[in-house]
Amino acid sequence: MSLVDYFRELKEKIEKELPLDKPINLGRLTTDRESIALRIMPGGSESYYAGKRSRNINFQVLVKSEKQTEAINTIEKIVDKLIENDCDVYSEPSYLQSDEQGYIYTTALTAHI
Repeated sequence: MSLVDYFRELKEKIEKELPLDKPINLGRLTTDRESIALRIMPGGSESYYAGKRSRNINFQVLVKSEKQTEAINTIEKIVDKLIENDCDVYSEPSYLQSDEQGYIYTTALTAHI
């Protein structure tokens, strides 16, 4: 499975199973005041066992919202859902920045594909 296919499926699963009020983008946050993004980070590893390839891919979740508590709650719901889907938390959800559009929170995880 390619990285793009994996993250498309993961995005669709999260959107289907969580009541989010905004779509998840692959790559980066939009210029909208409310936005969610999944993006691949550098690093990761791969291994082979009995002829099968196993990859650990680091990725980041970003949530932007005008309301700080909404950004925090949204990212925590997403992280909980990702943990249910065999992802490991690499960096706990935390504040990244704020500007005239609102607050941005981020977290880093590892997917096993």
